[in-house]
Amino acid sequence: MEKTGDITMKKRKVLFVDESGGAWPWGRQLREEGGTWGQSAYTFSTDCTRGYDWLVVYSAWPDVALLTSVPHNRRIFVAGEPESFHRYQSRFLAQFGTVITTQRGTRHPGAIFMQPGINWFTGVRFQGGAERFRSMLDFSDFEAGNPVKTKLCSVVCSSNAVTRGHRLRIEFVERLKQEFGDQIDFFGRGTKTMADKDEALSDYRFHIALENSVHQDYWTEKLADPFLRGCFPIYSGCPNLDDYFPEGSYARIDLDKPQQAIGTIREVLRSELDYASLDQRQEAKRKILYEYNIFAELEKLYSQLEQRQAPNAILETNLSTQLYSDHEIKDLKFSRRLRRWFRDRWGVSSR
Repeated sequence: MEKTGDITMKKRKVLFVDESGGAWPWGRQLREEGGTWGQSAYTFSTDCTRGYDWLVVYSAWPDVALLTSVPHNRRIFVAGEPESFHRYQSRFLAQFGTVITTQRGTRHPGAIFMQPGINWFTGVRFQGGAERFRSMLDFSDFEAGNPVKTKLCSVVCSSNAVTRGHRLRIEFVERLKQEFGDQIDFFGRGTKTMADKDEALSDYRFHIALENSVHQDYWTEKLADPFLRGCFPIYSGCPNLDDYFPEGSYARIDLDKPQQAIGTIREVLRSELDYASLDQRQEAKRKILYEYNIFAELEKLYSQLEQRQAPNAILETNLSTQLYSDHEIKDLKFSRRLRRWFRDRWGVSSR
């Protein structure tokens, strides 16, 4: 409970589920102790016992049965993947009252098209054992200021080559190696490995941030992380990024125009844009911490949805509802098609 004057404010209880099953340290993005943001107290788990006011599912959940007594109008799904990588089934999305997504083809009455608030990677150490992810930096560390810069420029690129965007990024990084040599430090598989992405950011004035895809509103930790660590981003990705961040806080490049992109990078690295843009980048960092942080976005959304709901709206059902994952629904569709094929071809059921 929180007291405001003579009024005792009851915090809403939110279950936050993601594909890590509670292993990812989402709590480090909360600015208050005790797993809270504003009027919301969070539990990071897949244990959907009764007593939650809201259910938030981020991208997916582990292969476990997800049972909840939270009613449909208080279930939120955040689509963390762009349409070029994964398209969510309509029947899967129908299990939620609200869907946050960048996928413009989504047909859902509660769809909200906006940036998905991807979790920050910098300051998380990837390690083996029971504790897969260890938080090395939390909200207060990012608030405190930026590290001193002693190196020029870095870029991070994985070896994933699933989509055209992945392959384009890998090809461009190879071009960077040829053009710039040791002027740029390269991180990722096959080059300099890192346990924590902060190794590729904290010391660097500039960072080349390359998204895997180009979609409206879709920008990720690839941009948020360098802003949080005080780097000047040289960015390829989201076409409407100016809707989110101040002019001059970053430089844009287009991987479909590699020669022009190389020229822009060369010009930026010769400049002092990182010093000249300090105010703009500080504002960008503030927005990431307090506005575009997924928990800040959700706090606004809860209030808006609660105001729209009738005073007598159902806040908890007596029976638990089983939610099916996107993959399970695909399997169910395939199973139905298979049974139909057997019936049409042989006049018998596949069972």
